Amino acid sequence: MSDVDPPRLGGGTVETGRATSPNADVPPPPILRVNGLDLPEEFTFDDWVDIAGQVASAQKNRQWWAGDLVLAGERFGERATQFWNDLGYRWESLSNCVRVCRRFPREQRAFNLTFSHFAVVYALADVEAAYRLGEAEECGWTVAQLRAEVFGVKQKVKRFSVEELRERLAAWQGIRSLRNNGRKTCAAFLESLI
Repeated sequence: MSDVDPPRLGGGTVETGRATSPNADVPPPPILRVNGLDLPEEFTFDDWVDIAGQVASAQKNRQWWAGDLVLAGERFGERATQFWNDLGYRWESLSNCVRVCRRFPREQRAFNLTFSHFAVVYALADVEAAYRLGEAEECGWTVAQLRAEVFGVKQKVKRFSVEELRERLAAWQGIRSLRNNGRKTCAAFLESLI
């Protein structure tokens, strides 16, 4: 399945990237796109709940869809919040999805960058975020590569095995013992001079 022919919920056809309905009285079905939900202008709370079920069962692109769905459900107020747990996210993760979706509307989202790419640059100024995302798209960067470009590379921390830690402890204890013995020897030498 390509980015151009995304899965559709319900019936209808895709023309110029928008869903249309064969019946003019029925709103077009939402389309699950790689870069978010393409929702009809008008939809009911029951439609929203049905879409929530589809998003909850999806295996990929869920962050965009969940964030867009929560934003679209804001018009339903408290009733919509009852279904947030059903999306399969912890509150903190769902909040992150919503923040990133609100920061980057669907028309700004590149098809060949993931939600995680956008999450990396979420806190950057608009111009800087657009520049970094453009670089990531042009160069085909992974999320880790983009993160390294934006925040720099952390130095790797040496992880010691238990055996290495024991050796270092024994060496440290040996040095400490020599220092203590050295002090005693030095003190004895000074006493002999007096």
